[in-house]
Amino acid sequence: PVVVRKPRYPETQTVLPLLPIVYTPFWGDAATYPIPSQVVRKGLSPSLLEGVFQPSSVVLTNGGIYYHIYWNHGTGGAVDFTAPIASTANLLFDAPPLFANADVTYLIRAYDLLTGYEEQNGDARVRIKLDGSGNDITLYPAPPIGLTAKAKVGGTASIRWQYPPGIGTKPSGFNVYLNGVFSQSVSALTALPTGTYSASVSGLADGVTYTIGVSSFTSAGESAKTLITVIGAGVGPTAITGFNAVAIP
Repeated sequence: PVVVRKPRYPETQTVLPLLPIVYTPFWGDAATYPIPSQVVRKGLSPSLLEGVFQPSSVVLTNGGIYYHIYWNHGTGGAVDFTAPIASTANLLFDAPPLFANADVTYLIRAYDLLTGYEEQNGDARVRIKLDGSGNDITLYPAPPIGLTAKAKVGGTASIRWQYPPGIGTKPSGFNVYLNGVFSQSVSALTALPTGTYSASVSGLADGVTYTIGVSSFTSAGESAKTLITVIGAGVGPTAITGFNAVAIP
């Protein structure tokens, strides 16, 4: 059923069903991105009373309903509503080719061609992120943050890091690299109460500088590495010898 509500504006608003957006990235396979199943159309006769009507009560096709597509120019910022980049009566929109490192948000709004009204919801949107090679990394986790490393005597280093809350897809775990070579994986379930993860890297020679990298991963893929350098401390300080004590009366 189509629910007709009392207006927040002078014109009556009607809730209409909107199908999921199907978006095909320029690099990659087709993917279906579900979006909320309702949009608000404005412009019906104010004489309609609040209540429930059958779908036949409202013309959904060939009745002047179009869709305006807005975007954020691929910069990762807010959507630009100055002017739509496209207008269509179809439920499929073919976007132009995207550029490397793009962070694109597309937002769809229903538009009544007969009345000139456009609904004002902002929840019918989809986000696409590409890396420097043009690969779709939308569902990839974010790189770790706050990476620290402390060398220890014996050729090891203790490292710690955190995952940025609310950013990207929650990771399944983390991969640790030493000079670009995989060292070990750490489960995302091993976080300390402070949200910190830790690991120990071995095989560091005394006085040699190493680069340690940590990435986040999910079943969709792996994030970029967060890097830090550390100098190995394979040999500790010289032991103290000849130490003695004399009691003083």
